[in-house]
Amino acid sequence: MKFYLQFENMVYMPTENVIDQILNNPDFGIGLLTKLKEEREARVEAEKKNAILMHVNKTYTATEIAKELGLKSAVELNKMLESKKVQFKINGTWVLYSDYSQCGYEEVKQEVLDNGKVIYHRRFTQLGRELHSKNIWEMIDLEQFKKTTIRKRSLSRIY
Repeated sequence: MKFYLQFENMVYMPTENVIDQILNNPDFGIGLLTKLKEEREARVEAEKKNAILMHVNKTYTATEIAKELGLKSAVELNKMLESKKVQFKINGTWVLYSDYSQCGYEEVKQEVLDNGKVIYHRRFTQLGRELHSKNIWEMIDLEQFKKTTIRKRSLSRIY
């Protein structure tokens, strides 16, 4: 008689010796299944990292990330990040605080215009995109932020 263990898309066929050990010692079977589960979790994590590395050279604008998060614009995303002390604005440019600046979340590219003026373009890396998509909801109460922003806009129109 042959036994097969199937998990997701993988089929495992234990030897007769392994089956006897499982039947005689249930702790052995539990340990075996626990190890199988850990290996599967490690494989899933490795696949996630591989997916990130495959897109390592791709960068994203604040607008692209804002749209992925369901926000109206990059302005709204930038204000949210500012309210949580992720970034601040200096000389018209958004800059990450030191806790985030050396983590590889963004790339800054410099462009020199014909008139000699220098413009800096900030684009988020795949790692930065992952940070925003995973942590933005934990960091920010989106509904409260939207209510506050809408209220400020309404008040500024009145006065």
